[in-house]
Formats: sequence, structure tokens, C-alpha cells
Amino acid sequence: MSRKLTRQTVDRMEAEVKHLKDVLIPTAEAEVVDSKTAGDNSENTEFINAYNVKQQHEARLKTLETTMRDATIVDTADLSKVDEGVVVRMDFGGGDCEDMYVSDSEASTAVTLDVVTPESPLGSALIDSSVGDKVSYILANGTTVIVEIVDIRELNADEQKS
Repeated sequence: MSRKLTRQTVDRMEAEVKHLKDVLIPTAEAEVVDSKTAGDNSENTEFINAYNVKQQHEARLKTLETTMRDATIVDTADLSKVDEGVVVRMDFGGGDCEDMYVSDSEASTAVTLDVVTPESPLGSALIDSSVGDKVSYILANGTTVIVEIVDIRELNADEQKS
């Protein structure tokens, strides 16, 4: 499935790919090699931990590369309706507002806001809604929650983790 990503998001992902390839994975590989000298690898926790870290970095790299390869890059997010790559301010009732970033779960490591995925009950209710719309979704316990869309905007630089 093709995801819509802004140029800003792709740039952030490319920087993370570069850091993984240039720093994190080579460092993890060196730690794996160094820890092998400690003896039997089946009981060598240093080796096992280093190997697991290397695997995590490689998995993240694969996820980023796949996401970017399959993405549709848009110049800016369409702010007339909720879609992936936007921040939505929602009123949960009584003026209790919260901002959430609409994206895949991988974005949670890159932003300071809570992330709502388009596939989640809240996310699927939000997609294609506009400012002023009230949408509802059902919690796991069967409770229906109604939220009002107060604002739709792009992610600010200070909301991105460096």
C-alpha cells in the first residue's frame, strides 16, 4: 500500500537511513565481532545482546527503505481533510483538546506527539474528516467516543525528535 509522505518526512527518513548505515549498523557489527571472542556464543550474553541490537537496526533500515520505496511523495499535506502526515487537534468534549499525528506506528519514534494510525478505530474515523466534523469510534470495551475536529495542520519542526 502506498503511503502519502511529505518531503519533510522523507528527508527525516533519509537522514535516519544514513545514520543507520553509517553509524549504528557498523557499530553493532563491530560489537558482534568483538563479543565473539568471549567464548561459546550460545551462552555469551554480550554476543546475544550485540546480535539482537544489530538485527533491530537492520529491521528498522528495511522498514524505512520499504516505506520510502512504496511512498507517494506530496509537496505539502492537504490540510482540508485528515489524511496521513497531518496533525489533528481533536476536542474530546468539554474543551479537552489533544493534538495527534496521523501516520504509521513507525512515526512514534520520530515525533513528540502521540501517533494515531489510519488503521486504528480512531484513525479510520478521522480519515477524510474536516475541521468542524464530529466523528465517533468504539473503544475495546464497547464505549462510543465522539470527537470534534478542531484543527488540521502540518507537523512543526519542534514536534520532531532529532
